[in-house]
Amino acid sequence: MVDLSTYCNAQCPQCHRTDQEDISKRAYWLPLVQWSLKTFQKRFPQLSLHSYRNMSLCGTWGDPMMNKDIFKIIEYILSHSNIILTVNTNGSMRDETFWWELGMLDYKYNHRLNVIFDIDGITQEQHATYRVGTELDKVLEHMQAYSETGARAKAFTIVFKHNEDDVKEIAKLAYSNGACRLYIQPSNRFDKNPDTFRYIQKNKIKNLHPSTKYTKFKEIILSEEIYNDEKNKMLFF
Repeated sequence: MVDLSTYCNAQCPQCHRTDQEDISKRAYWLPLVQWSLKTFQKRFPQLSLHSYRNMSLCGTWGDPMMNKDIFKIIEYILSHSNIILTVNTNGSMRDETFWWELGMLDYKYNHRLNVIFDIDGITQEQHATYRVGTELDKVLEHMQAYSETGARAKAFTIVFKHNEDDVKEIAKLAYSNGACRLYIQPSNRFDKNPDTFRYIQKNKIKNLHPSTKYTKFKEIILSEEIYNDEKNKMLFF
C-alpha cells in the first residue's frame, strides 16, 4: 500500500488525519505533503515495478486523488508493469472529464485499474454524515463517467447505525451508476467507547454509533439480482 498524499477534501470524523475536537481541521502533527511523479519514479524505478503483482493507493492520511500528479503516476505504473492497481477514493473531487480519461487509461492498459468509490448513503445528508465535505451527486457522476469507458468501478460503504437500514438501497444506487461490486465494511473505529464515537462539527457535539446489523466485511457482486427481494435476503444478511 502506498500513501501518496496527506491532502483531502473530506473531514471524515473517524479518519486518522482528522482532529475530532474540530473535524474541519486535520491533526496538528500531520504536515501537508504529496509525492510528485519524480519522487514516485525514484522510489519505484521502472525495473522495480516488475517485482509487484498488485499495488494499492489507499488514503490512510489523505485521498490519493488529491495528489497533483495522480494521473501521471497511475499511467507510469500501468505502462511499465503488469501490476493490478487499486485506488481508493471518496470520488468527490475533480470533474467528469478527469474520471472519463482515467477510465480510458484503464481500457488502454487491459483493465488493470480498479477504482473504489465511497458511497455511504442514499441522500446527501446521509452520505455526508460520515463523508463530511463530499457531495454524493458528484461521486455518482464521477463513477458513472469512469464506468462508461468500460472500466470496472466499485463502491465501498462504511456501515454505521445511521445507514445500516439502507445498505440495499445504497447497492442499487451504486449499481445504477456503474459499480459492479459493493464492499460493505462496518466501522471498526470505536476503540475508546464501543457504543459511541464523539466528535465536534461546527461547534456542536455529534456522535456516531456502530451498526448492529452488520458486524463483518462483505463483498457483493452487483447485478440485476439486487432488485430481487428474496435473493436480497441472502446477499445482505
